[in-house]
Amino acid sequence: MEIKGFEFKENGIKITGWTGSDPVVFENLTIANNRFLDIGGNSGGNAAAIHLNLSDTADDASNLTITSNRIVGVMGADPSGISISVCSGNSRITHNYIENVYHNSIQVTSRATGTLDISHNVLKNWDSDMNGKGRALRLHGVSAAITVSHNVMVKDGEPQEGYLKASACGPIDARLNYWNGTVPSPETVVADNDIESAPWYLDSARQVRSDELRLDVTVNGQGTVTVEPAQEHYEFGTEVRLTATPAAGWRFAGWSGDLTGNAASVELVMDYHKAVTATFQRVPVVTEPSGPSTPPVEPPVIAPSVTGTVEAEVGGTVELEDGSAAVEVPANAVLEDVTVTLAPVTEVTQPTTGMVMIAGKVFEITAETEDGELVTQFSEPITLTFKLTQEELEEAGVDLEDLKVFYWDEKAGAWIALPTRVDPETGTVTAVTDHFTVFAVMAKPDMPALSDILGHWGEKDILRLVSLGVVGGYEDGTFRPEAGITRQEFAKMVVLAAGLEPDAEPELTFADSDEIAEWARGYVSAAVKAGIITGVGDNRFAPTDPVTRAQAATMIMRSLGEVETALELTFADAETIPEWAKAAILGAVEKGIVTGFEDNTFKPDLSATRGQAAKMLSKLTVVRFED
Repeated sequence: MEIKGFEFKENGIKITGWTGSDPVVFENLTIANNRFLDIGGNSGGNAAAIHLNLSDTADDASNLTITSNRIVGVMGADPSGISISVCSGNSRITHNYIENVYHNSIQVTSRATGTLDISHNVLKNWDSDMNGKGRALRLHGVSAAITVSHNVMVKDGEPQEGYLKASACGPIDARLNYWNGTVPSPETVVADNDIESAPWYLDSARQVRSDELRLDVTVNGQGTVTVEPAQEHYEFGTEVRLTATPAAGWRFAGWSGDLTGNAASVELVMDYHKAVTATFQRVPVVTEPSGPSTPPVEPPVIAPSVTGTVEAEVGGTVELEDGSAAVEVPANAVLEDVTVTLAPVTEVTQPTTGMVMIAGKVFEITAETEDGELVTQFSEPITLTFKLTQEELEEAGVDLEDLKVFYWDEKAGAWIALPTRVDPETGTVTAVTDHFTVFAVMAKPDMPALSDILGHWGEKDILRLVSLGVVGGYEDGTFRPEAGITRQEFAKMVVLAAGLEPDAEPELTFADSDEIAEWARGYVSAAVKAGIITGVGDNRFAPTDPVTRAQAATMIMRSLGEVETALELTFADAETIPEWAKAAILGAVEKGIVTGFEDNTFKPDLSATRGQAAKMLSKLTVVRFED
């Protein structure tokens, strides 16, 4: 069951059950991308914008998701922004904006089991009736394993106790929550609840900071990294020197992660948790022969190219003689029979620092019709399979699980990752593609794994943006493609996808400029200067508001400049598209950047998800090189 894209005024959402009735059971209940304004109570009882009150022991809500909702103003008898009494499985309350609630911003009580992720919420001005009992987050009697992370809790006036209260709960992992003002002491009744004692906070300059920062250093290959000073935690602003020393027979290739470059000794400033990878590569050694018993070291043997005919209606596979690479063309992927050539490449553009190319695993694949016409695009996905030996992996200093298949995008001048699957039992790496070019098997240790995009409809587009440095994942290794995206987050992505640089000295004149996050200010400033952003009226930018589909399309088309189109809007809901967005949406449709829904609607006011944003921006990175 999904409740998405609605606006609620006065009354919110209340789902309830009672003892003796038939059990109320929800699986995968999702409440997302809704707006709640001035909620005054749900048909009696305690008020809440989202109230899940299932009291019977047989009632349940498994894998509950409450995400990307905007709640402003909740009043009544002990009101809450979000109040739930039961959940199970893997549930999450994430990316919600909750402001001006007369009691608790988020309240979880009673029968919550399994795991519960409460993260990336903005909780502002709770307990605004000043009765002293409200909390930004209230947990009571919860047995679920709870993670409370990356929440911003900001209250006008003097900071007070009451950011987080937990009583009679199971284990709580609370970290990286941002408080305003001085550091409070979070209140807890249960001694073994792991509530952080030195959380993040906003200082007087609105900088998010902590004085217990962590530095994680990973070594890829054989070598060591010296850290000075070597400490478990660092204070904000501490300068740390890292020195990479390769082992015998190895060389230092460079830094990746939160540090780039290939200087062996570098400094970094601890202004956040840092994760750095030092990559070492084996140095090839060739010895001169001293006699018949001491032959020279042979270079890698690269299999010769292979050519095969693939019938259009049947499909077929073309494979190198040694089985190290194969191309599988399914039936009806081409309109006529083609000759497919799979050729190893020995001279190729080297990847950027932090990427490890496997020797002998670069191939150019072409398809040609009987008339000599090259076929580069296919109507069905083509499967590429590469097999690697343990010796090849050891030579490169990587594990099979680290590998992905990349293709060379000549227009973008970059290696782009493809959706890749690894089979440790067979030692194979498999990817799918819709076109032929040059492909390479490479490792990029600092590339986010993004565990939740596997098989997602936007996986290919997300990987393209990750390869181009436009997007990344969260610290838990996820991308969260179905989560919402704010205007300031989208502004950063548009700037990077358009090939622009953030302003080193941001110039922002919006009335709500002080609400723009520090990490976003340079990107928003650059977007304003480039004419991508103009605001939402009243000289406001509304940085934490969800970006709508109309706004996203407009920002993207502005990044391309003025675009003329002969198309007309044919969406069933064309009359709901704002006048200021019509030209941009027309241009975006013509260039294939945006599409409508199956019912021929565009839904301009619907909040975009991270996956939808990735698809639009991925197309932007293609279109801007064609223009």
